[in-house]
Amino acid sequence: MSSSRPRAFTLVELLVVIAIIGILIALLLPAVQAAREAAKRMQCTNNLKQWGLALHNYHDTHKSFPQGSWGTGNRLAFQVMLLPFLEQEPLYSQFDVSVYYGNAPNYNLMLESTPVHFCPSSRLLDRKAEGTGIPAGGWTIHYYGVMGAKDPVGTAAADRLYPCVGNFDSNHGGVVDNGMFTRNRNFAMRDVTDGTSNTFLMGEISSEPAWSHNWRGWTQGANNDAATVAMYCCKNVRHPIGPSGYTSGNANRLHNDVRFGSQHPGGTNFLFGDGGVHFISETVDFALYQAAATKDRKEPGSLLQ
Repeated sequence: MSSSRPRAFTLVELLVVIAIIGILIALLLPAVQAAREAAKRMQCTNNLKQWGLALHNYHDTHKSFPQGSWGTGNRLAFQVMLLPFLEQEPLYSQFDVSVYYGNAPNYNLMLESTPVHFCPSSRLLDRKAEGTGIPAGGWTIHYYGVMGAKDPVGTAAADRLYPCVGNFDSNHGGVVDNGMFTRNRNFAMRDVTDGTSNTFLMGEISSEPAWSHNWRGWTQGANNDAATVAMYCCKNVRHPIGPSGYTSGNANRLHNDVRFGSQHPGGTNFLFGDGGVHFISETVDFALYQAAATKDRKEPGSLLQ
């Protein structure tokens, strides 16, 4: 009487099975990564919505949005002023708004952070030294106020449509005031004559160092005529959306002009004046993009049409 035993895999059969499993894993991984990125992008969108709610609640309370930053006095950023409206009252209570941002206790608070400051898709969670990628201390943020549109690189002075305060083409780059945030001035809903659904409040910079001098803020320049004007908590819209941030050798070398961009494929998130958050493509028409950065220029067309 013969006995039958199950036949084992041959080496060739085993290799075929391993190859099939490898192919299935290779097909599955992109789908898993895409699902993870979709979840991160959704969280990023939710972060900006939280900033939007905070801004609207601040407006309801104070009848205007906060100024981007103070050019004198404490020079704190508008993000600090919004902390009580982001359920961060304990953190806000540690600030002393009567003293300069670089003095105690404000200076030490650069080591504090909250999840709403960061895009989960970004690899950058701290401020980097200029052009080196080396941590320079303190936390940056991934969500910045939009100061408005600034003329593209190479625009002759006589042809500039968007005047700015301070140095236009060197060092910090100056600031514009045709958007919702600028230094030493508050704007309200009534100032948005282009329509709140057509106007940026904040945008995302999470792809590269934005040279923000941490999220507490800092505005350089003693007055509106100062030769050197910097406001690191907000940015001008001077360059198209893209992944390139501040380095000493590229077109974004001006602190205030670092382009908006993200680790999300194809574009970045923006918060609009009506509280809506929209993903704006890198290929968006630049004229429409700059039009959305201004609050009262009456440019034709809408970014969302």
